[in-house]
Amino acid sequence: MKTSSDIEILPACAADAVKIAELSRDLIETGLGWLVASAQIAGLDRITVEVRADNTKARAHYAVLGFTFKRRLKGYYAGREDALQLVHLLMNPEIAAGRPC
Repeated sequence: MKTSSDIEILPACAADAVKIAELSRDLIETGLGWLVASAQIAGLDRITVEVRADNTKARAHYAVLGFTFKRRLKGYYAGREDALQLVHLLMNPEIAAGRPC
């Protein structure tokens, strides 16, 4: 569930998985600093992304960037495949918990 203090990265769709991985890596590595700074200035407390549960390369990539597992989303992709929701916290969770949404 998104709240007013979240930002979500939506995945790109393309036929070539290698190109997706390269685009994602380049986009996130060059843009994550800007995204994090902008999200913090806006008062957001986290960035979330969903990846296919069996996509170990994407999971490893996001882990290197500071994303951690939040929850499994059953049937997220067309009701057939699970996704994992990953989160990159921008603020101490105790501080975030005390903020009004």
